[in-house]
Amino acid sequence: MQPSRERLLKQVAQLAAEGALGNSVKQSLGQYEQLSNHIAVFAKVVEDFVEGNAAADPETARFRDLVAKLLIVAYRDARRVRPLEAEPFISSLISDYPGAQESALLTRWNGLAQACLAYQEVVKSTNRILMWQQMERLFLSYNEFLDGLLGYLVILQRAALRKDVKPGVFSCAYGNKVCQFNNLTGGEDGAYYIFIRLARPAMRNASAHGRMWLDSSQDAVRYVDGRQSKTENVIDLTEFAGLVHLGSHLSMPYMAAVSAWLSWRQGRTMRLRAYRPN
Repeated sequence: MQPSRERLLKQVAQLAAEGALGNSVKQSLGQYEQLSNHIAVFAKVVEDFVEGNAAADPETARFRDLVAKLLIVAYRDARRVRPLEAEPFISSLISDYPGAQESALLTRWNGLAQACLAYQEVVKSTNRILMWQQMERLFLSYNEFLDGLLGYLVILQRAALRKDVKPGVFSCAYGNKVCQFNNLTGGEDGAYYIFIRLARPAMRNASAHGRMWLDSSQDAVRYVDGRQSKTENVIDLTEFAGLVHLGSHLSMPYMAAVSAWLSWRQGRTMRLRAYRPN
């Protein structure tokens, strides 16, 4: 692992130790620190994920449950056909996909986790500007994470369908990855529709280039995608808030899915319930 990633992983571990990522993660640090695979220190996050689902509102719980299962199934289906090409997904948090430099998800995952924690603090405020700024940051962070995750999902789908696996997908534009995944899975009519609905490359580009703003008088979010016609687009603020809410929950299902496979590989007995790989 690169030294910089080692340091960042330690920072994430410190967040866990402080209880920011769930009590079961904090309690498991000592138990898993002796394992050679650094990502295994988070293996017990699956327990916190299951417990968190029980405490979450029904809609959020269903979303988290669906995402975790889809990620587990995506890896399982690819692993059955081409295990060597599917295997890097398990270490995708800290290790690059072979031939795809900087494809590890650690920095993107950390960015999303930090944005979520910051939003939880800001939402307590009555300052509308601060809330909007953090909401936009959270929107950008979940799309950045999804951009990286889609590289792995495209590869897993291609492997499962016995198509050529091309690591170059990681260097493709976000919108291109969305199109590839859409074509491989059936898009809105396919099993993986939730990722297609959450992925908003045009809005992500607008936000990243300062072309998104809150029209508070109309309760709307306006944005301009500078790479297309440069016309102004609008989305209802309630719909935007819904995207941000669901996108903020991508990090835990991802960790739960990876942890489920890690614990299965290590032969550990854990409360995986519906997340136990077959």
